[in-house]
Amino acid sequence: IETNGMWKKRLSSNKFKVFIYSAEQLNDNNATRLAQFASDLQHFLRLQTPFPDFETLPKSNSNKDIYPEYMDICDVKYDRLRITLLKNGKIASDWIRNFFIHAEDVVVSDADYFRSVLMTWKKDPCLR
Repeated sequence: IETNGMWKKRLSSNKFKVFIYSAEQLNDNNATRLAQFASDLQHFLRLQTPFPDFETLPKSNSNKDIYPEYMDICDVKYDRLRITLLKNGKIASDWIRNFFIHAEDVVVSDADYFRSVLMTWKKDPCLR
């Protein structure tokens, strides 16, 4: 992966396992996949009690209030920032999909769905 002068990315052995997920997996509209995700996370954390339905839990940072520090990433004035974020999103998506999730210490629920979510990191959400 091209790092553009950034540090070399590498996988290192770790005595701890990592459960990687995307926020989309917490709000998945596919009930079967969401139930499997909750079960996989429960088992990874070695919890005896299953998680409650994620949809019933209060959400933080999900209100529609607008504050002075709010920014709309699709505003033209943020084009340069968005381009930088997209560039980094593409690099991160490729590295996670092609290397990180294949490490023996990494656990992912529904790898196909997770990879499809990572592919969205390469797409501009503000295409005009």
